[in-house]
Amino acid sequence: MAGGFGTRLRPLTDSIPKPLLPIAGRPTLEWALELLRQYGFSKAVITLGYRADQIKQHFGSRYHDIELVYTLEKEPLGTGGPLHLAKPHLNGTFFMLFTDNLYDIDLDDMLKFHKKERVIGTTALKEFDDPSPFGVAVMDGNRIAHFVEKPKKEEAPSKLVDTGLYVFEPEFLTHVPQTFNILGKDVFPRLAASKMVAGYPFKGQWFPTDTMERYAVANAFWKNPIAPKQGL
Repeated sequence: MAGGFGTRLRPLTDSIPKPLLPIAGRPTLEWALELLRQYGFSKAVITLGYRADQIKQHFGSRYHDIELVYTLEKEPLGTGGPLHLAKPHLNGTFFMLFTDNLYDIDLDDMLKFHKKERVIGTTALKEFDDPSPFGVAVMDGNRIAHFVEKPKKEEAPSKLVDTGLYVFEPEFLTHVPQTFNILGKDVFPRLAASKMVAGYPFKGQWFPTDTMERYAVANAFWKNPIAPKQGL
């Protein structure tokens, strides 16, 4: 997902789309693609909106061995709607991630966890001292029993937050509106109530970069995971 306006990062994003803002000398979108490359992905569908041409010009049609396919939001579709634009390119189980986040996570292990749970969706979770800016999950074993989008800090039911990285089955799309929607607000609470979504807590680094403060923190503390992975 790379179509956001980056409003909270202005004036940086007045002329540069958020996915091209550098972290440790590389665009945030490139870090996402590098994660996929480490695990042997051969294709990535990138949903675009704001300043789409700049992103396509920068990356072209390939990132190393990964074929890049682009879709375009003609109007904002939130975090869920763009999935339907990507649907023609999705075959079977797929990963989705927000490209304004940096992840050090074992995708092999997350996929195995997802398959073992036999759910239609799994979200990567991370403990965060102040979970109020994010979607917050309450667990029942490995399943998400309750999901609250951006609660007040004093009302947050847990410190486990949705990091914007998921594994989905094709069936998940049948629960997502084709119009504007926010997954954490409009989709996950309904699915959590039916125990259809699992939560995968992980220990590696996670840095959101969607505000000036978080962008500065990510630039200061992000450490590139060096060890190459074997692939899915």
